[in-house]
Amino acid sequence: MNTETHNLDPTESRQHEIVLLCAHASKRWAKALAPRRIDGDDFCQDLILKALAPQRIVKFQSVPKSVWPVFVARMARFTYLDHIRALNRQDIREVTSLDIDDLTGLIDFNPLATVDAVALEFELRALRGALAGAICKLRSSSRQVFLLFYFKQLSIREISNKTGRSANAVKQCISSARRMIRNRLIDSGWDAFEVSATLAGVESRRQL
Repeated sequence: MNTETHNLDPTESRQHEIVLLCAHASKRWAKALAPRRIDGDDFCQDLILKALAPQRIVKFQSVPKSVWPVFVARMARFTYLDHIRALNRQDIREVTSLDIDDLTGLIDFNPLATVDAVALEFELRALRGALAGAICKLRSSSRQVFLLFYFKQLSIREISNKTGRSANAVKQCISSARRMIRNRLIDSGWDAFEVSATLAGVESRRQL
């Protein structure tokens, strides 16, 4: 033990040891955090705050120090799950709060790239608006899955985890949403070729 730690009073020394255990546990979780877009420093700070909560300090005091790493490892797991749930809620909120103007802005591809885009600027704007309108008219649950897949670019498995649906249900929902959007655009008077090009542009977002 270094001099600085040795000179701490018992309470500070105990907290210092717990903080070190939290830092060590956070490093062990680092590989799992990055793919989930979880900031390592935020994770570590949240874990330390949980570990130093009064009720947990009492629990640490009631057991031998040899058990402390087990407590911290368990708290690290719950902290990780809390961050995952928070990210899930954030992704869901982001896509469910999009209105027709937001969606029109997101649809920035040119489905008619083989022709003069300048001459067709107004038509392209109308087409983007029609697509955004068709997406907005999907049922809330279908729109959520469709946007998570194409605009948040999440995988089928990630969407399944966020929404609680099976992977097959997610795939069926995406296919059904595409079919409904296509039919709605064609029923609104858009040419079938333009509709196909538009949906192909949506598909291309996942390859960018």
